Amino acid sequence: MTAQSISPVISIEEEKATEFADVLREQVREFAETEGNDPLLLDGHLLAVSMDYLEDQGGVSTDVGDDAVGSDDFVRCPFKAKVQNTNLMILGYLPVSSDGQLTLFTARYEDDPATKTLALTEFRSRVEMVLRCFRMAYNNPEALQGIREVRPLVDHIGEHAERITELRVVFVTNLRLGTKEYDRAASFGHIEVVYDIYDVDRLYKLSDDTFSPADIVVDFREGLGGAVPCLEATGRDHFYKSYLLILSGTTIHWLFKRYGPRLYDTNLRSYLDNKTKVNKEIIKTVKDQPERFLAYNNGLTATAQEIEIETIHGQPCVTRIAGLQIVNGAQTTGSIYKAQEGAKKQGGADLSQVAVAVKLTKVASEDLREFVPRITRYANTQNPIQAADLEANEELHRRMEQLANDTWCPGQAMRWFYERTRGSYQAAMNREGTTPKRKADFKRQIPKDQRFGKTDMAKYWMAWSLYPHLVSKGAQKNFDAFKKIVSATDGGIPIESVDETFFKHIVAMAILFRAASGAVADAGIGGGVGSMVKAYLTSYLSYRLGDRLDLDEIWQNQAVSPEIRELLDAWAPLVLERMTLNVGQHTTEWFKKEACWADVKGLSLDLPAPLPPECRAPEQAAAPIHVSEPGAGHGLNTVVLADLGQVCSEGEGPLDLDDDVAVTKAMTPDQWFEASKWAANAEGFSDWDRDFALDMAKQANRGWPKAPSEKQAKFAARIARGAMRAGVYQLR
Repeated sequence: MTAQSISPVISIEEEKATEFADVLREQVREFAETEGNDPLLLDGHLLAVSMDYLEDQGGVSTDVGDDAVGSDDFVRCPFKAKVQNTNLMILGYLPVSSDGQLTLFTARYEDDPATKTLALTEFRSRVEMVLRCFRMAYNNPEALQGIREVRPLVDHIGEHAERITELRVVFVTNLRLGTKEYDRAASFGHIEVVYDIYDVDRLYKLSDDTFSPADIVVDFREGLGGAVPCLEATGRDHFYKSYLLILSGTTIHWLFKRYGPRLYDTNLRSYLDNKTKVNKEIIKTVKDQPERFLAYNNGLTATAQEIEIETIHGQPCVTRIAGLQIVNGAQTTGSIYKAQEGAKKQGGADLSQVAVAVKLTKVASEDLREFVPRITRYANTQNPIQAADLEANEELHRRMEQLANDTWCPGQAMRWFYERTRGSYQAAMNREGTTPKRKADFKRQIPKDQRFGKTDMAKYWMAWSLYPHLVSKGAQKNFDAFKKIVSATDGGIPIESVDETFFKHIVAMAILFRAASGAVADAGIGGGVGSMVKAYLTSYLSYRLGDRLDLDEIWQNQAVSPEIRELLDAWAPLVLERMTLNVGQHTTEWFKKEACWADVKGLSLDLPAPLPPECRAPEQAAAPIHVSEPGAGHGLNTVVLADLGQVCSEGEGPLDLDDDVAVTKAMTPDQWFEASKWAANAEGFSDWDRDFALDMAKQANRGWPKAPSEKQAKFAARIARGAMRAGVYQLR
């Protein structure tokens, strides 16, 4: 194989990070339009934009488990001034975690990041201002007591001073680092100090927003030595095309240096480094016997969305590939790269002598989701693949993205935007808004406040579905719980049900949640507690009105009625009061427990008469159950209903109390809740029975998406019959 002339390589990560810096700048400028643009505020806007990326990857988490502190607990306190001849600066903080870590934030925004890097002196200066702020709050809090911006931080440090064992300073910038020699640790008496730096490259790697396999474009005519001869291996009637070709080791090295692990996005595994036995042997062959590589190695299996073929001197040749993915051969690709990089000091390996067999398959975009995973799975069956290697199914979010693009609000003037990948709204605006007029049109059609992402959808759905205690655990933990619930085979969301109606109902839930958020804010309930009350207030509204609230009506109006808003305004402080009924030392930790939600469900707040206009007459809603008095002929074998048609379909007759499943499903959510309270203190029943009844109330409120099993119904009916005998329900 002859040597090829390969052009210098610019990493796709570096190229995409530069594009990502433009996205960050536009997001900061959006904040600046409404909230101000002095230098301190711009730094704060950058931190606000970056916080979502940090949260997604655990960059702001300070603990694990139920006691974790994350971005939902972030307290904003932008401050920069000279106090007692000392320059201070801070942008915000996370409360002290259970293991004693206090996290402080600072940032450095540059409007033209392409021309500068972060100097070591500037980094040290900003970090030192944060440390001075902490020292003053810790040792001399009186000096800061009159400063409104930092008062929450001063009070928090004073309250938890004895618990603080580590101080973490997070520095965020949209610049690139000018050196690797940044300070990483220091100390303040017994308190350890650590620094965490997020520059634009690191933020981009966290975001993973602007990259897709379609971005991997290989043009063999530009810097890769020319077109590559190939052999078509499929007949003309196949819906896909496969080609066999040989790539040089030099080309493989260029591909990995340019695109790195992005080449493996659809692979079950990435490169496992050069420590495994197989990879060591691959590297040894490259170095010692490169001419035998083709004979020894199985080669690569790859797919592409586009393959351009030209006939050159009668030979079909691949000239360009778009959407390249290596679905089998990650170890081969990575090992060739490692062999060259590791041998550079000795002059480098002769990769021009390495020939790699490639089976390249073109797959149409409409077949990608079904065909590529099968190629990936079958191509990897020669070695065991662990279940943990498999990527999560994104079909729900892909459907939501497509539905958002296709579904217009009533009037056809606006639509909602679903950010399947963070930053995609800004990217779409940049793509569509090529002129000021087009940008204005984009914002008019898709207002910024009509976008929501994965964690937002999870928050809206979970709050509406009566999981406020899980929403209160923070965006990422709630999203994890949401994924488990909706993907469960028992009671999950079938993917075929994710249609236009589903999308409209999610938007309606968003509108309701935001209305609850407005009520909480107007009640003066802020901070981390406020975010939790929003979830509880939404869940309580769902619990009390449930199926009577017409989500289609809310979608049609794109707003809640004044009556719903008045109801939320009245309930907000009362819900918070109930949340604190049994609170212990750690208020917010109590709000994350299901027992707190059980307390809130015990509220009996008045509903207005008439009900808000979004409320429809209950259909198939269970009426109160009345047990016939002894001697009436049926004893406990028959439940007589106030309105038989409301529970049993017309003509079914009275409900047979010997049918455990029927009894379980006949109970309303309120009746199950009353039964749970009774079971907690009734002889022969326990806390387990109380909790089981609460679970039944939840299922009843959801309309019994799946009938209870015989075993579940046996336990449930025992509780129901006991409550009936005790007179918990009205007898006649």
